[in-house]
Amino acid sequence: MVSCFDYTGINHIYSIPHFPDSITMSQYLESSGYLHEALAGLSYSLSDNLNIGVSGGMRFGSAAINKIEYEYTSDSTVITEYDLSWSENQFCWHGGIRAGFSFGKAGLVIASPTDHYPLRTAIGVMILAEHLRNLETVRILLQEQIKKRPSRC
Repeated sequence: MVSCFDYTGINHIYSIPHFPDSITMSQYLESSGYLHEALAGLSYSLSDNLNIGVSGGMRFGSAAINKIEYEYTSDSTVITEYDLSWSENQFCWHGGIRAGFSFGKAGLVIASPTDHYPLRTAIGVMILAEHLRNLETVRILLQEQIKKRPSRC
C-alpha cells in the first residue's frame, strides 16, 4: 500500500489561528480508499560504495470522498457534497542511488508521478556509531538509567 485515504474527521477554519472563539467554518469529511503498487526492480553495484536501482510496475487503486459538509458559523449555512471519487491504474517507476562513506551511507530515491500521486523524492542517511556495536551493554545501561528515574505516578 502506498497511500490510505480512510478518514473521518472535523477540520475547523479559524479567522485568528489557535483562538477557539474565531472559528469561521467547520469541515466534516468522510473518505475511503487505497492506492497500491506492484513493482519489479533491478539494482547494480557501480563500485564498492555506489549502488543504483530502478523499478517499474503498476500503481492502482481508488478513493472516494463519501461526504464533505461545510458549516459556516456566521449564519449556520450548511453545504453538503457527496460521491466525489476517482480510480487509478497507471504505470509508475522508482529510481534510486545509494553511496557508502566511512561514517555511514546516504541514499536518494524518486517516485514518478501519476494522475493522483505527485512526484516524490526521499533522502535517507545512516550514520555508523561504532561505540554502539555492543547493543547488549547499551540495553543494560539504559535499563539502569530508567530504574534511577523517580516514578511519575
